[in-house]
Order: sequence, then structure tokens, then C-alpha cells
Amino acid sequence: MCFPKEARERMIDNSWWPVLVEEFKKIIRNNRSTLPFVNARRLSEKLAFLINGAGENEPVAYSHHGSLAREIRTVVEKRLKEGTLSAIVATSSLELGIDIGDLDEVVLIQTPFSVSSGLQRIGRAGHAVGETSRGCLYPSHGRDFFNAAIMARSIIDQDIEAARPVICPLDVLSQVIISMTGIAEWDLDKLYHFLKSSYPYHTLSRKSFDLVVEILAGRYSGTRIRALKPRVSVDRPDNTIRGREGALTLLYHSGGTIPDRGYFALCLKSSQARIGELDEEFVWERRVGDTFGLGTQAWKIAAIDHQKVLVTPWNGPVNSSPFWKAEKGNRDFHFCARLGLFLERWNDKLDTPEFQECLEREYFMESPAADELIGFLRRQRELTGADLPHRHHILIEHSSGPERLSDTGKLIIHTLWAGRVNQPFALALSAAWEEKYGQSLQVFSDDDCIMLVIPGDFPAGELFPLVDPEKLESLLRRKLKNTGFFGARFRENAGRSLLLPRSGFNKRMPLWFTRARARKLLDAVLHYKDFPILAETWRTCLQDEFDPESLKSLLEELERGEIRYSEVNTASPSPFAENLVWRQTDQLMYVGDTPSAGKVSGLSEDILKEVLFSHRLRLRLATEPVSEFEKKLRRTAPGYSPLPDEILDWVKERIIIPHAEGEELLEAVERDHGLSRAQVAGQRRRRGCGPGGYTPDSEGTRSAARRGRAFPIDRNRSISAKVFTGWKPG
Repeated sequence: MCFPKEARERMIDNSWWPVLVEEFKKIIRNNRSTLPFVNARRLSEKLAFLINGAGENEPVAYSHHGSLAREIRTVVEKRLKEGTLSAIVATSSLELGIDIGDLDEVVLIQTPFSVSSGLQRIGRAGHAVGETSRGCLYPSHGRDFFNAAIMARSIIDQDIEAARPVICPLDVLSQVIISMTGIAEWDLDKLYHFLKSSYPYHTLSRKSFDLVVEILAGRYSGTRIRALKPRVSVDRPDNTIRGREGALTLLYHSGGTIPDRGYFALCLKSSQARIGELDEEFVWERRVGDTFGLGTQAWKIAAIDHQKVLVTPWNGPVNSSPFWKAEKGNRDFHFCARLGLFLERWNDKLDTPEFQECLEREYFMESPAADELIGFLRRQRELTGADLPHRHHILIEHSSGPERLSDTGKLIIHTLWAGRVNQPFALALSAAWEEKYGQSLQVFSDDDCIMLVIPGDFPAGELFPLVDPEKLESLLRRKLKNTGFFGARFRENAGRSLLLPRSGFNKRMPLWFTRARARKLLDAVLHYKDFPILAETWRTCLQDEFDPESLKSLLEELERGEIRYSEVNTASPSPFAENLVWRQTDQLMYVGDTPSAGKVSGLSEDILKEVLFSHRLRLRLATEPVSEFEKKLRRTAPGYSPLPDEILDWVKERIIIPHAEGEELLEAVERDHGLSRAQVAGQRRRRGCGPGGYTPDSEGTRSAARRGRAFPIDRNRSISAKVFTGWKPG
């Protein structure tokens, strides 16, 4: 494991990257072909840009990842193989299978997520009979030095994680059945036994097979969800199954087993040639005219539509770097158990020369790298004032922060149990807390620790007994189904099951829209007791994503006292928790003000009525503006009075005008238009009717001109006939 000498003294803007890039350039110059590996597409683009930066006339390294077009990746691979390119900065896209010729050296930039991945990457160098694979590992931050030390030893020991093949995936089974029945009719029994002859489905039960057949045959189409309409036809008397028309097209439109992320196609404006793909969130934040780098080339956005982004080459500076959002993978307990055993061994010997010598001899660390790791572990112990967390010690950290202002605080449980164990443990803790205290609990987890936002004076010793190992599965079932993690797994499984079909080839389906469709589908099928894709989602979570068996074993060790715990109070999160605090901030940064679901207000109706309807709580208004507004509404304010021809329409609209208000209205007409009451009344008579549309008669009655009936008028009541006191019947 390598690290530049005096790197801390040579940092620029508190970053090691400029120093590390100089080291990478030296390695590339000393080799004919070099393959640096990184863990993320954005880092691949960043390092390729920095390596080709100042002092380089021609590109030294190209980026290589799954979001670059296949044609571009093929050209890059060919140039490295021919020797015209010195290096490729790759992600896992070059781990397996692709022939890129002989490699002199592999550089691992940041620790890979698994030992098997690290071993496979280093194996790309010297990949020939009798050759020796060469590789070096460069950590990029304090916590990464710790992971890198254990990774280097594990690679030498070839101590890889156990393989966990996926058994009986029901979502993929939907695709297999449609692909087989779309081209030929099958007997159901023969189809079932044929599938069982393959290893992934050798334990497939007949009930699970029948449920998948039923979902494809349209058993659940009564939900009115279009995606659940029949895809196959089943003839029960003949016991046969065949694909319906359009079933194979649906299969061809699907993306196989890779979940659809709704990426935008990135195309050259002049030729429409595909360059790669961009995350929809990155595109949402861009505008026409913005520039960015991709594939060792700068681009300027010329147009954006709902399918693709059109760009032109750009020779100036760029103002952004693309990113691709994806969920972080969790480490396996196998690797993290080695981390815990390492800390348990050296917890009391951090300051001894023996520790430094062991790091350099057994863990293959250069002296600068060993110094950085020792300094990181010392900072953790000095800040907490307690033993380091390890395999048989859990450190519980009460950390102050903004939460203290509301009588809550961060409680950080340093377990080092890996994400596949910590994530279900956090969910079980949350479910048990809600069951006992009736309140929701904010939880965050990563490979190293779990963070809870709870009342600051809560005794941490009461947390672990909340989760009974025998009730672990029921707690997970209760909490997991209401999480976004479960919803995301259901969306991916439904997509693989062809229940979220795409509209056609090369047609982008926005991720936000796919999520909405998946939520609608989930709501429609939740009440079914045997919906196979729900069962597959539970299998995915509890078997593929989580490790409940290891968690149960660790909880039993806690009960027996084999794992102890200690508590400390810190003014700020310790170095081991820095990554989790960042993830918490990143998650809460975009949370709105929507209240927690399932909560009902207990506010009294009497208090609500008093607040809404009490005159004491109403805003006091000045009299003059209110009076002026009323005059405008009655058209008695200056400039608001009706014209003589409009008076009849105004009376009809009002229906009834009080006598006093009628006097004010006449005065307003005289004031604004210079007409006397007699002139106004004369204009009314010339139109052949009295006010309100009635003709007067000598009996003091008014006949409704259009209704042909008469009724007496009470001259003392406020009706439309008495608006104008200057007019008298007769």
C-alpha cells in the first residue's frame, strides 16, 4: 500500500488529490500500460481530467465506465492494447473478460468494496502463464487507510468473501417463461421440470412456479393496473402454456436484469452519434450553454429534450463534472470482522514501535501510509477517551450538535459489523423503539456504525435489550415494508418481472415516473397474500441485501456478555463517524416539511373554532379604508357611479337597494355625470319602463312587463322600485 512522502505538508486546499495525481503520473510514465481502478464513475472522470491536465500535450489516460458509449469504450480498449494509450482510469467495467492486452501494473485508487473485487482487479496485470500480477493501493482519506490495510492483507491471503448465488429469483423467472413460451407452446409440467434442471431454479417449488404463471396469465388484472394484463395463455384442460401476441416485444424492450435508472442519452449534435448517458438529476440542473467534461473531452450543451442531450465539442474551461446517482453497496460481515479483529489486537499498542513494524511487514504499508493510519486511530481514541471499537467491544458515542437545542442528540453505535448487518439492526431498533415508546426514531447506518437521533438523556444500555434475537424477523417485517429501501427493491423487481414495461426501444422512461408507477403497483397488490413479486422483494432484502443470520448471532453474543460496550460523550462526532454524519446531512438536506405519516392531530375542536372564528383574534382594520372600499362596491365613490344607461343593469344586478343607498347613488350620478334626477328619470321613461324593468300604473302597482302580472308596492319597503325617489307611479 503506497502513499506519497510528506503528502500532508504538500496538500493544496486541504486536498490530497493534487499530490496523488503527481504520483499516478509517475507510475504511468514508468510503465508501458497502466490500469488505475476507481469505485465511481465520477471519480474516473475527475482523475482522467486531472492526469491529462497541466503539462500534458496529448491525453495520457482515458476514462472507462458504463456510462460511456460502447463504441468509445471499444476505441479506448484498442488504443491501450496497441500501445498508443498509456493508461485507462476504469471502474468495474474492466474487471472481467475484456481483452486489453498486457498490463504492467494496476493501481487501486481507494479501497475496493470486496476482497474478490480487489483480487480480480490486480489480477488484470501480468495476466499470463508464469507472470506475476503487480498492483498498488492508494487510500484517499483517513478511514480509507484502515480499510486498505486489511484489504492488502486479505488479497495476499486470498481470503475472499463466500459466494452467494441468487437462488430462485421469481422476477427473472417471469422473463424466462415468456422467452420460452413466446416461441413455442409448452406443457406446464415439462416446463416446470425443465426449469428445475438449471442450478438457479433447482429448488424451485411448484407453488412458486404456479404463482408466477398466474401473474403472467392475468390473475391480478382485476386491479385495473395495465401492467398486470395477461402476457401468456394457459389452457388448463390441455395443461399447456403459450405466449400471447406482443409478449416477446415486451421482453425485448426490457433491460434484462439491470435496473432502469432513466438516464438521458448524450449525443453529438452534428451527427446524433451517441457519446454516453447522463443522470437525470444532473441534466435537470443543467441549462443550454453549460459546459462539462466526459470521456477526456469538454462538451457544451446545445439542446435538451425529454430523451437526450445534444452537445458540441468545447475547447474552453468547463464549469461542472457529471455525476450518476446510485445506492452505495454494503460491505460483507466477513471483511468487517477482520477489521474488528485487527483493532482488538492493536487497541493497546498504537504507540509502540511494534505496531509500526507490523503495518509495514504484515500489511505491506509504506512508512507514510502507516503513519497516516496510526495518526487516524490515535485521533479516534483521543477524542473519545475510550478503547477503539472492535470485534468484542461496541463504543456508544453521545455526540453534541444542533439536535441538542431541541433536547435530542446523536447516539452513535460503533459496531464495525458491516452494512449488511448494521442496516437491518438499525431498522429493528427503530421498530422496537416505536413499539415501546410510540414515537418514530430517525436512524442512519453504514458499514461502521449506526446513528440514532433520540432524547439526549436516554440510557444507551436500554437500547440493546429492545431487540430480541428471536423477534428479529418480525421487527424487520414490521419496519422494512414502510421504507424507501423496500420500495426501491420492489421497483427493481417489478421492472425485471416486466410489470413496469418500457414504451419502446431507445425510449427513456424518467426515473421519477417509474417510481410513481411502482408505488401505484405496490399499493394495488399489497393486500394480496400470494403476490409473487412481493415475496421476491422480501427475499431480495432479507437474503441478498441483509445478513440476518450474522446479526442474530452477534445479538446473542451481546446477551451472553461476550461483546461488551462502553459509553462516551463527545463535543463533535469522532473520526470513525464522520462518513455517517455526512450521509445524514446529505439525506436531510432535501427533506421537506411534510409531517410523519400515520400521525393524527389531537387538537381540540373548541380551540380550533376559537382560533378561527373568535373576533378577538381577528386583525383590526382602520375604518377609513373599509368605508372607502364599501363605497366603491356600491358605486357611490367618486368615479365609480354608473352611467345613466347602466343604472338599469346595476339595479337588476343588485335586486334590492336600500332607500338611503339609492339616494347616495343618485347623488353620485349627478356628481360624476352632471345629470339631474329628472333627466335620469326621463331617460328611464324614454326606454319604456320604470326602474327595475317594471311599467308603472295609476293604481300604485307595477305590472311585470315580461310576466304579465301585477302586484301592489309597499312604498315604505326597500325594494328596487323605490330606489329613485324622484320617480312616482302614475
